Amino acid sequence: MDRYLRGSSVFVLLACVIVSTWGFKCFDCNKKDCDAPPVSFAKDCPTNVAHCYKTYAKSGSIVTTVRGCGKASGSQAASIGDNACQVITLEAVSTTVCNCNSDSCNAAAVGTKTSLVAAGLGVALALLLTN
Repeated sequence: MDRYLRGSSVFVLLACVIVSTWGFKCFDCNKKDCDAPPVSFAKDCPTNVAHCYKTYAKSGSIVTTVRGCGKASGSQAASIGDNACQVITLEAVSTTVCNCNSDSCNAAAVGTKTSLVAAGLGVALALLLTN
């Protein structure tokens, strides 16, 4: 049993190292149809970037969503912290600007590759330990 547990621990540790070496990803799009981007819109960010941003602008019936790597830029966006949003209204345009600092955190839907792998590893470890 001790040998089995040791082998399982090595597997989990190796899997965690592999997951941590994947590049930091953010959804990246600048289109009117970027409201719910597909997984193919996730891209690797430069190695020195550990933030994603999302802006959602609405003017009448026109809605534009922009997502990308890094923190949101602009003089009014400079005060937005990590994992925070700010609503900026200029004239008739209301814009919500958000910064976040986890992998693929600027997605429209909950659930990222990293969280799915971590959940899968947790289930696998639980099954191994209960047998």
